[in-house]
Amino acid sequence: MTGSHSKAALGVARGKYDVAGVKTAIANRYQHLDLKSIAVSRRYPGFALVANKNTLKGDVYDAIQKALLALDPATNEELKTRMKDWGRHIRNGAAPPNSATMEISLMH
Repeated sequence: MTGSHSKAALGVARGKYDVAGVKTAIANRYQHLDLKSIAVSRRYPGFALVANKNTLKGDVYDAIQKALLALDPATNEELKTRMKDWGRHIRNGAAPPNSATMEISLMH
């Protein structure tokens, strides 16, 4: 574990690692270092908040999901002010997994 996708890609370029999995968008930034994508994943959420349906009652799970999806600072000034300093992955609200996706490239 390197701490970031960029560090992983640079580790491969320096010969520290044989391969690394990085976001495809970041992999594209490092192609000039003669790194090659040898496999690309299907698209999936770039950031996920996960709840275990086996340990949460259905109504609690549904309430959490509904509350997260209601966070829309683009249409609510109070939320815009409240959420502006939240982490970059959540400060603009949440979306269902099928609409906020990325892919991973395995680089060599």
